[in-house]
Amino acid sequence: LYSDFVVPYPPLLTLILAILFKVFGYSILLVKLFTYALIITNDVLIFSIVKILSKRISSAYLALIFYIGIQSFLDGNMLWVDSAVVTPILFAMYFYQKKRYWGLSIALLIACLIKQTAGIYLLIFLVYFAIRNREELKKLFIVTIAGALFLTVFLLATNSFTAFLNWNLVFPFAFWSKFPGYVQFNLTNKD
Repeated sequence: LYSDFVVPYPPLLTLILAILFKVFGYSILLVKLFTYALIITNDVLIFSIVKILSKRISSAYLALIFYIGIQSFLDGNMLWVDSAVVTPILFAMYFYQKKRYWGLSIALLIACLIKQTAGIYLLIFLVYFAIRNREELKKLFIVTIAGALFLTVFLLATNSFTAFLNWNLVFPFAFWSKFPGYVQFNLTNKD
C-alpha cells in the first residue's frame, strides 16, 4: 500500500474503498454514492448533536442549513480524506453527548485510522478523561491500544511498516515543510 504510490494517510479509507471496489467494481458512481452517504450521515449527525446540545429543534435546523450551505464550499461532493474523517469525528461527538464512551472510543480510533490529524481529538479526550473520568479513560486506552496493535500487525503483515512511518510521520514533519506551496502554520515566520 505504501510502497507503490504516495499515501500520506493511515490505511482505513483506502482499504474501505478497495473492499467496495472489489465487491461492486470500479466506478465513479460508486465513489459518488459513498461520498453522498457520508455527507447525508454528517447532516443527520450535525442535526442530532445540535438538537441534543441546544434542546431546540429550530437550532438543529439552523445548524444543518448552515452546514449544508458551507459544505459545498469546503469539500463539495468529492471524496477527500478530510471529508471522510468528519463522519467518525461527528460520531464521536454524538456518542460523547449520549455518554456512550465505547462508541466514542471506537469512533475516534476510526478517525485516526483515516487521517492522523484526528489524533488531536483523541489527545483532547485523553486529557479530559484523565482529569474528569478515569473509568472512561480506561475504555479509551483499551480501544486505542487495540487499534494501534491492529494497525501495526497489518503494516507488518503487508511489509509496509517503514514506508507507513516515512509517509505519515517522517516526511511530513521533516521534509515537506521545505517544499514551496506546502501549507505551513508557523505564524512567527516572516519570509
